[in-house]
Amino acid sequence: MKLEHKSRVDQWQDEKFWLDLCPDLTITGNSPLAGQPASDLNLPLRSEDWQPCKELIEADGYFAYDSWFAPPFIDRLADCFTQLESAQLSPAFCFVYDEFWHLLRGLDPLI
Repeated sequence: MKLEHKSRVDQWQDEKFWLDLCPDLTITGNSPLAGQPASDLNLPLRSEDWQPCKELIEADGYFAYDSWFAPPFIDRLADCFTQLESAQLSPAFCFVYDEFWHLLRGLDPLI
């Protein structure tokens, strides 16, 4: 019996590969997250805080806001980077997962 060996590209196209790599993250598939309004994300940043954060970005180039995202959420994202590194994959592959798009959508009020 001959075992089939998947090429690296075939492996990258396999959703199961990505879900096995980071089982705590999700892949939506054919339902893009880009169309979701940021209000659906239940962000802790209050609308009255947006303007001060924007002003800090303009003045300093960055802002800090405690508890924007829950630590367990951030820990899952950090674990993904560890898994990608151990699989010798570029960190850019993190955008296979919904949670990284949620993170960017969470910045929508400031962007």
